[in-house]
Amino acid sequence: MSQNQYQFRGLERLASEHGLDIRATVLRVATDLFCQTRLHSPADIARYTDLALALLEYVDADTRKAVAEKLARAPHAPERLLRQLLDDDDVTVTGAILSESKALSRENFSGLLSECGPAEAAAIARRSDIDLQTIRLLASHSHLLVVETLIENAALHFDPATVRLLVDRLRDRPALARLLLARPDISPEQLTPLYLEAQPDMRARMREALEARLPPTAPSVPLEAVSELNDAVIAAERERVGASLGKALRLDPAGIARILNDPTGEVFVLALAAAGIKRAPAVRLLLIAAVPEVRMSVNLIHTAADIHESTSRRVAREIVAAVAGERRATAGTFEPHMHPSSTPQRVFGQRRRPLPLQKPLRRTDIAGR
Repeated sequence: MSQNQYQFRGLERLASEHGLDIRATVLRVATDLFCQTRLHSPADIARYTDLALALLEYVDADTRKAVAEKLARAPHAPERLLRQLLDDDDVTVTGAILSESKALSRENFSGLLSECGPAEAAAIARRSDIDLQTIRLLASHSHLLVVETLIENAALHFDPATVRLLVDRLRDRPALARLLLARPDISPEQLTPLYLEAQPDMRARMREALEARLPPTAPSVPLEAVSELNDAVIAAERERVGASLGKALRLDPAGIARILNDPTGEVFVLALAAAGIKRAPAVRLLLIAAVPEVRMSVNLIHTAADIHESTSRRVAREIVAAVAGERRATAGTFEPHMHPSSTPQRVFGQRRRPLPLQKPLRRTDIAGR
């Protein structure tokens, strides 16, 4: 009998003699012994597996979670135990396996996401080894907890399509937009639609990046729209100016309010610059039609005026179109993965099995040994 088998047998006897109060301690100690040993004989694995399975149903969720966290990082964790922990009623136990275990096959994550709840999907989003398809599914998940967890995972790289998907979803969610803006691995111009939530240094980087990438000339503005806009600027009528800007720059009418209500005045003045309005009338209009915090701030007015002066029309047009959206003949609707109109997601207080546990006998989601 090996030393490990001797120790496991002693723990079995200890658990059977002392009852419920000692079982959690026995399971934790046995798991520590198993995980601290690098090489295991088949007999050692079988002995530990039998002991752990016998104790799991009697211990509390905190103990099961602790065991799951240790086994998830163990390269030779028993498959039967992983399957048992994946089917636990407590999502924190299941999540420990989903977020860490290398025994899970990455090819099965798409299937997992189609049937699990948001807590389990967030656990998958914490992994460092998920593929591009899984990243995109997580980015389009209907529950924002999953999206937030994905953005916070610095180990992952987002391709341009994933960035566009995230940016489109986060336009009106400032807290999550700021998380995405804080990622150093995404180029500034990809984040331009989130200009309103960006800090001054990031805004400057966006303008510089666009200046280097865009063609030298800006799209022309229709003469009729220019005339209407000039009349609106002279009249200093806020709503009329907004409507005229939308027509001149071919902006989505639903996004005009983002321009007019910009708390820094920068996007408002960039829209005026993109439409060909000179600095002096643009500043005068800010003093009359911008939101109160801009009208009453000398610093914000001067900063906006400087940005008007230093930003080319083509860059101003690009930023404004990204923030407001461009006018389209028909507006599409966003359908996230597992949209609420389809199969309902599990809320935190409910339990749904993350994976089928019946046939086939050998689970496809756990790599065979």
